[in-house]
Amino acid sequence: MSIAVIVSLAVGGVLLALAVPRLVAAVTELPGRSVVSEVRGGAPLESAVLASAARSLQGANRWVEEAERWSALGLVQLVQASRAEAGSPAWAALLRESRAASRRSVALNPAMGYAWIRLAQVEFYLGGVTPEMVRALEMGYRTARYDRRAAFIQAELALTAWSRLNDTALAAATEQFGYAVRRDARRLARLAERRRAAPIIRRAIRSDPVLLRRFDRALLELRGS
Repeated sequence: MSIAVIVSLAVGGVLLALAVPRLVAAVTELPGRSVVSEVRGGAPLESAVLASAARSLQGANRWVEEAERWSALGLVQLVQASRAEAGSPAWAALLRESRAASRRSVALNPAMGYAWIRLAQVEFYLGGVTPEMVRALEMGYRTARYDRRAAFIQAELALTAWSRLNDTALAAATEQFGYAVRRDARRLARLAERRRAAPIIRRAIRSDPVLLRRFDRALLELRGS
């Protein structure tokens, strides 16, 4: 057997060895990936389905770690926590698992904006407005500033930590308030009332009289209903 053939076989063997874990990981995560798509679409799913999806994603990450997969796992675990009784041991355990998954996601890829936002949510649920929550929220604004899907989640988190945010995050939050008014002023008004933060939003958008009037109208309608 020639040296060239031996080298070719050796290289082929190495490539095969490298490919097998990724192939197994991809197959293992298939059930979880389909569930994640449904979760992101807002579909109501049974607890058993969510648990199976979490196991699927965890199994895939044991073969090959991926930031996106860890982020997806954190999402599933956060949804699982929302089904548990708030404050219960099961609720806290699922939140800690979601936090760990989200932290691993951003450790592998610091540009994972959604993972930063979810991490801020979980940190808030577990400990309130802590330095860790504020840092995650600020990183979320830095990496997902223009991700409109997260606008209302980020807005509510920003209002809870307004006095603790840096200038960059405050500017990004102010910009998102304007987008939120244009998209759904009533939803932002409900959020503002829940957080008792209407004055913050009004000050943030006061340079745009049209947006300010729209927001004020939504507030009046909400308070009069």
